[in-house]
This record gives sequence, C-alpha cells and structure tokens, in this order.
Amino acid sequence: MNNLITQAEISDVLDLIGESDEIITYDYSGRFMYGASCFGIMGAAATFARFMGAFGVLVGEVDGDVSRVLDLADAVRSDNMASDTIYYFPGWSIEDEPKDEDES
Repeated sequence: MNNLITQAEISDVLDLIGESDEIITYDYSGRFMYGASCFGIMGAAATFARFMGAFGVLVGEVDGDVSRVLDLADAVRSDNMASDTIYYFPGWSIEDEPKDEDES
C-alpha cells in the first residue's frame, strides 16, 4: 500500500498549525522498515496532535472523506530522537517533495 499526501496539503497543514517545513522529513527509515522510507514529523506529542487535527480539518473541508486521515493515524509509529520524537508513517509518502538544490 502506498498512500500519498501532496506537498500542497503539507504546506496547508503547516500554515494552519503555524509550523515551518523543518518539522517534516521526507525519507525516514524507522525500526523494522528494512531500508524503506516514508515521511515523518519531528516534535513533541502536541505537534503531532496539531498536525493530525489540521490534516483532518483540511481533508474534511476538501472532500468530506476522512478515511485518509484515519488510515494515516493507523499507520503512525514513533521513535525517540534525543529530546524530540519522530512520528513516521510507513507506506506513506509526500507527492512532489521538494528537490535538493543540487538536483535539477
């Protein structure tokens, strides 16, 4: 299963919660992922909760079908990273992720 969130959705959610894109990682490989990668959110539990709430509002307003939000919530895993936690979503990726400046 490969589920996608668009870069525009990520930007809209970050705007709603007042966070920068620095909390998003595009290629996290967590425990038992065996080299596969997915997107993740760095921060405290409150940051994750605000992200999920805003994503739910956004998806609900756009298409009225919150099953994507529930699927994303079902996929979440977490790892401790020093003073923060990363919440990551195996099987999910961000469509149209930004490219490094070196890539063209």
